[in-house]
Amino acid sequence: FHNWVENQNAYTLHKQVRRKFKRTKIVASFIDEQWQADLVDMKEFAKENNEFTFLLTVVDVLSRFAWVIPLKNKSGETVAKAMKQLFNSRKPVYFQTDKGKEFYNTNVQKLFTDLGIHHFSTENSDIKCAIVERFNRTLKGRMFRYFTHTNSRRYIDVLNDLVNGYNDTLHRSIKMKPAAVKKNHEKALFRLLYGHNTKLEMVCEKLRKKHKLKSSDWVRIPYDNSNKFARGYYPQWKE
Repeated sequence: FHNWVENQNAYTLHKQVRRKFKRTKIVASFIDEQWQADLVDMKEFAKENNEFTFLLTVVDVLSRFAWVIPLKNKSGETVAKAMKQLFNSRKPVYFQTDKGKEFYNTNVQKLFTDLGIHHFSTENSDIKCAIVERFNRTLKGRMFRYFTHTNSRRYIDVLNDLVNGYNDTLHRSIKMKPAAVKKNHEKALFRLLYGHNTKLEMVCEKLRKKHKLKSSDWVRIPYDNSNKFARGYYPQWKE
């Protein structure tokens, strides 16, 4: 399948130009310690997709496992209902989002409080939730290649297949499939992602046991540079 994809015009047209920039790492020491979430605006495709206008995307930071739930609006009630559906099977200790009103409202905040989930946001205007935003680009890249291949803009019927395909594909960062990550992989993944840092490992071992974050554990103060990240899901190459 991979060889077939590599040779398809829809793939080569949309293959992303990779640019590397230095950035601070987002640290998670165990599965479901921290999730990142975002809303992807899909209004331009609503007519072809049963009036779904947003996608709630969620990624587990350590395993890179992702979930996607289509939404018809981004009201607090709608977002809270989607999150509750997700939390029925699993839930994180920490839940990171941007400062959008879709996350900061009575319904969603009550859900976090009721379930004991620590919700937080970053101040950085450039890289807010880098991991979920990277997943969004991957998802849209797959989606737009599908659009090109089928000459259609309808994605809702294959959305689960696209997400499952991502979860069952070898991930560049963790060197394994997100869907295959288990508890016994946590320490190896931690060292793969963050290196052999004894002090950091000791702190994270305490977090695994306590599931509590101390105010002095992590401080991230990146430079406020102009935005270097362009949308990667539109065609990147000429025929």
